[in-house]
Amino acid sequence: MSDTDIHFPPGQRREPPKFEPPPWEREQFEELARTKKAQEPVVPVEPEPEAASEEAVDAVAEQAEIAPPEAAVSEEAVGPEARKLSDEHIEVLLTGLRAEEPRVDEAYWKVTIVTGIALAVIGLGVSTWGVVALLTPKEPGATGTFLVMGLLVPGLGFFGAGVWLVVKSLRQQGVL
Repeated sequence: MSDTDIHFPPGQRREPPKFEPPPWEREQFEELARTKKAQEPVVPVEPEPEAASEEAVDAVAEQAEIAPPEAAVSEEAVGPEARKLSDEHIEVLLTGLRAEEPRVDEAYWKVTIVTGIALAVIGLGVSTWGVVALLTPKEPGATGTFLVMGLLVPGLGFFGAGVWLVVKSLRQQGVL
């Protein structure tokens, strides 16, 4: 039997029951509902204004000496200076928003520096252990050298990875 053979039916969602007060408090709830209804202010319903006709819109536009809404101003009539200003304004707004937003990776650089230092210390310790084992040979020959290289190579790799992490993190922060 595999995991694909097991199928559980989806759970049935139930609507929560509507709140009903217990019988011994029902009268108090009804009285509270009546007092709330009595305290609500009565707002008179105003009739909706009728839609203005096109003739009225044209007359108002002529009086105010403005163009009716159908005569929209084209981009060519505005000119490139106005568009340039609006683009600059948008760029300033976006720059301000970028400055307000917290950077997602802002806290991670500290963790990478601590991790890099820990890797470098471990690598330095393992490499030192390998050098000490190389200088005090107990097993002469290829086996001893092979075991020493089994310490030196990973130790130097850990040390290099730790230094690389620290340098890269500090460069991203602008320190180096």
